[in-house]
Amino acid sequence: MFSRTRQMLVPSLVGSVAVLTFGCSSSPSVSQPPAQSVVLSTCVTSSKVPSITLSDMTPAPTVKVPAGSAIVVLVPPWGAFHDTDVEVADGTVLKEQCSVSLSDHSRRTILTALRPGATRLTATITPPTEAMMPAWQGIVTVVH
Repeated sequence: MFSRTRQMLVPSLVGSVAVLTFGCSSSPSVSQPPAQSVVLSTCVTSSKVPSITLSDMTPAPTVKVPAGSAIVVLVPPWGAFHDTDVEVADGTVLKEQCSVSLSDHSRRTILTALRPGATRLTATITPPTEAMMPAWQGIVTVVH
């Protein structure tokens, strides 16, 4: 019984190590700060791409972009907290291409405009705080 268990356990462990090794080697320069999503070393596009900076003020900032184009979304920093990923209310209008947490704790996300429509973007901070919880928002309208 013991040798049978060991025969089953060893390949399982080897497989787990192989998965971890291949998973790490195939990803670009990746680091993971505590309680934060994966931080990529690059997430850039042309400076001519439209952009929007999410805000905690009303009315929410808005931008119009043509279908098929990219848009850069910027989330401002808030102290020593990390910004969360940008949430897209309607994933049929915009799709995330990449997102990076920047050294000043802000975030840059690049989205692709899939089809005409409008959707709200939101972001906050992690870890959540009890005293103040900033919530940023913006609206993107995709046109023909």
